[in-house]
Amino acid sequence: MRGTVTIKEKKTIRSGAVTFLDVLGWKGIWKNNNSSEKDLFSLIKEIKYFSRGSDTDVKSISDTIVIFTPEGNMNSQEILEHHGYICMEAIKKSIKKEIPLRGATAYGEFSVKENIFVGPAIDEVAAWHELTSWIGVIMTPSAFFEIDSNLKLENWMIYSPPIKGKMKWDTYCVNWPSIWSNKANEHEKIRELKNNFKIMGPFLPEYADKYINTLKFFKKHLEKEGNN
Repeated sequence: MRGTVTIKEKKTIRSGAVTFLDVLGWKGIWKNNNSSEKDLFSLIKEIKYFSRGSDTDVKSISDTIVIFTPEGNMNSQEILEHHGYICMEAIKKSIKKEIPLRGATAYGEFSVKENIFVGPAIDEVAAWHELTSWIGVIMTPSAFFEIDSNLKLENWMIYSPPIKGKMKWDTYCVNWPSIWSNKANEHEKIRELKNNFKIMGPFLPEYADKYINTLKFFKKHLEKEGNN
């Protein structure tokens, strides 16, 4: 179903992209970092700024940020690229603010009324957004299947993300490393990222893999960049 349909309960069902983002380790962060709430509020304002000029809506509940863009002036692939752009900027800034984000983007039907979200796309993205062990954003199957396989995306790259459990698959992941640093030398880019990670320690075993997996993704981007 495309477009907008109003049903008897007066829920407005729309088709489009939905992204859920949340802060890794938020419980420990807000307890130990006095500026964390202020930093998160600032990050949400910046995400709203990045979404300007579109039909995108940004809402938040605690440390979860939800981004909606219905079909309208943009087609599905343009909408997904738009979400990729927003998430690239959001992840970069979240690392700098020491409140790193992870999440997922789905595509399908949803309804939004204030802070109540329902629909198949909501159910899907809610089930996926906390399954990855890294800093980053993935496309869920509904978004992945929406992409024309002949299209080259600017804000996403194909990668097998670290998903909890035994599932392994290649999907589109937000290519935030492409805007991470202006430094020309890849070793300087890696060092800059590691220095930001060091501030977020200590790295207990249950948390360390998320940063290690993120670094692997970052290096994979540099490898692909070097081969182009």
